[in-house]
Amino acid sequence: MKVEVDAMAFWDKWVGSTHIIGLDIGSYTLKCTELRLRRGAYNVLSLSTIGLPQGTVVDGDILDAFTLEAAIQELVSKQKIRTKKVALALSGSGVLAKKVSIPTLSDEEVEAQLSTIASQYIPVSEDKMKIDYQIIPSRHREAQKMELVIVAAKQNLIDLYQTVVEAAGLEPVSVETVSSALTSLYSIVHPRETAD
Repeated sequence: MKVEVDAMAFWDKWVGSTHIIGLDIGSYTLKCTELRLRRGAYNVLSLSTIGLPQGTVVDGDILDAFTLEAAIQELVSKQKIRTKKVALALSGSGVLAKKVSIPTLSDEEVEAQLSTIASQYIPVSEDKMKIDYQIIPSRHREAQKMELVIVAAKQNLIDLYQTVVEAAGLEPVSVETVSSALTSLYSIVHPRETAD
């Protein structure tokens, strides 16, 4: 399967990797997509899933790290995946997301004011949460307003996911929420619909 896009900017966030695994850890299944960038296009090399025993992951919280680690190793081995670089998708009760409309700001201004903006919409404690945002591109955006999605994830949740993936012999290079990963994918596959 091939998706033709100008892929370089999106791929840069994965530390220049040209070969990566997308890993979605759900409550019942572990989902894996192996991607390779060739000549500006993503090639899906494999798609696979494996069931997880009940209670391994509950609402995004890893309750049995050893079982999850073994499942990741089994899935990667069964698919004969050779890359170690992984992009993770987080979901569940430890992840909060809120779409907001704010006065138009530059990227630098959003970065500088992110904790203040986030605290107005999401009950976050900066020392316990990792806060990020994604600007929602829009052709119909008013000049005075912009929309963005603010996401916050528990730092201990991110740390645990990274620890389990590393214990499985892989290297996490990107951690996103499922919603922001889908938004990114949509903007890649349908760039004209999201362009200003």
